[in-house]
Amino acid sequence: MALSPMMKHYRLVKEQNPDCIIFYRLGDFYEMFDDDAILCSKELDLTLTKKSCGDNEFAPMCGVPHHAYEIYLKRLIDKGYRVAICEQFMVPGQKGLVDREIVRIVTPGTIIEDSILEGANHNYIASVFQSKDSIGLVYSDISTGVTKLAEFSGPKMLDKLDDELAKLTPKEVISNELAAKNQNDLMCVISGTVPSFYNVSEQYFDYSRATSKIKQHFKVSALSAIGLQDEKSGIRALGALLEYLESMQKVKAQSISKIEVVQDESYVHLDYNSRKNLELVEGMSTKSKKGSLLWVLDKTKTSIGSRTIKTYVEEPLRNEKMINNRLDAVEELYKNSIILSEIQNILSHTSDIERIASRISYNTVSPFDLLALKDTLAEMPELRKILSGLSSELMIEAKENICDIKALSLLIENAIKPDLDRTKDNIKNGGFLRAGYSSELDELRNAKQLGQSWLVAYENEQKEKTGIKNLRVGYNRVFGYFIEVPRSQIDKVPYEFNERKQTTANCERYVTDDLRDMEAKILGSEEKAQKLEFQLYDELKATLLAYVTPIISISNAIGVIDTIASFA
Repeated sequence: MALSPMMKHYRLVKEQNPDCIIFYRLGDFYEMFDDDAILCSKELDLTLTKKSCGDNEFAPMCGVPHHAYEIYLKRLIDKGYRVAICEQFMVPGQKGLVDREIVRIVTPGTIIEDSILEGANHNYIASVFQSKDSIGLVYSDISTGVTKLAEFSGPKMLDKLDDELAKLTPKEVISNELAAKNQNDLMCVISGTVPSFYNVSEQYFDYSRATSKIKQHFKVSALSAIGLQDEKSGIRALGALLEYLESMQKVKAQSISKIEVVQDESYVHLDYNSRKNLELVEGMSTKSKKGSLLWVLDKTKTSIGSRTIKTYVEEPLRNEKMINNRLDAVEELYKNSIILSEIQNILSHTSDIERIASRISYNTVSPFDLLALKDTLAEMPELRKILSGLSSELMIEAKENICDIKALSLLIENAIKPDLDRTKDNIKNGGFLRAGYSSELDELRNAKQLGQSWLVAYENEQKEKTGIKNLRVGYNRVFGYFIEVPRSQIDKVPYEFNERKQTTANCERYVTDDLRDMEAKILGSEEKAQKLEFQLYDELKATLLAYVTPIISISNAIGVIDTIASFA
């Protein structure tokens, strides 16, 4: 069978990603074909249709609107499927087959869409490497950048891994072959608390390869520069995770900017059954936060704070100094109820800038995110001022972590329109950059506006010249601009209306040389303006990368302050 070029490309993409459902972009839809279509029509309750493949052959097909794809993506991810996003890249004026390629593979542990993530919970992906005498565990929430490494050894190393995974409840676990073989000995996997391990290439866990990948990622010449020493299994797990994330996201995992090595003596060790019976973060009967210790304690005002307080509850400290530092901070806010109220009032007006920082890292940050970031940064000077009246070590440290990045606020202020409405503005069509940000963009936008004004004047002029009072100048995407005349008035049509463009039930549509010239100017300027706007936005996003670290510093401070205020 001679396949059509599009279907030939689709099946090549599917062949290269056999374990993924392919979201294949066609115009305003992501389409699924063949077995993917049959599967998705059932899982997503979509109408199954068919598409010509060439030579009178047809393939099963179903699709979802690209502007609402996140709804369907979440349903598939929740069911454990992996989804490859195959995007189209259309060059203005391009003829023939549109270029398409996989831009991302979405798995349960690699979600960065805010609409899918749970604000109060970390979305961890874990990497496990097991050798004969040790186990390395690395877990990361790529939506926040939080990344930690632990290593276990001795006769009970599997039990320690079991307890740690039960605490973390990662949404996805990758592993080497030995760890995958032993997963059925883990209660957290048997009970369904943690998903089955996804066995990736053993090459990912090669020590030399992992070491090279880590040095390259963190831009260091020695692992000791990021606190790694003898954690050989942990290093293998970390290298594998970085490589896996790059293969999924198609870009460097820039949200992972630091690694924390967790020592056995850092926290009180609680086994799986103790955690379950103590109902720390989940009630035994409700299987949800309600009824748990966390449910009683959590009075936080932010998503960042919700995630931080959950970590505090799950990881009870053993270090006396750190415990007393927390208690001192709680006592100080408890005794200063006015300051406590002021802090919580400010926090209630902040956004989840930790996850916005991650979306900057992955080049998926939206103009709406940037406005939310700007509004949150605007609250920080006042928060610093309030914290200046406190003397506890933890609050002083938090205040210092709220760094001054006025330059970022000013950059966003100058670039993004302040009145964007998420419910009304479709940023995929552009129009979100502020007037004055680019003189070239302003000129192109003005050309379009002048063209629209010309059309109104042209319509009035033609009505006056022809005497056809209900003549109108219109536009549609197929035929472009036209002059529409009711059939009852076509005897008044002048010679200048030199080309009939379309016939409808009640009207005839014409085009003139003047109208054709103006159409070229309007559509040309609109196309150029949109292309330039997205080019400028790409440049803006590249500039924002320099601010990821200070944004994360501020978000860490917000998490600590919100948690201490909640305890108070």
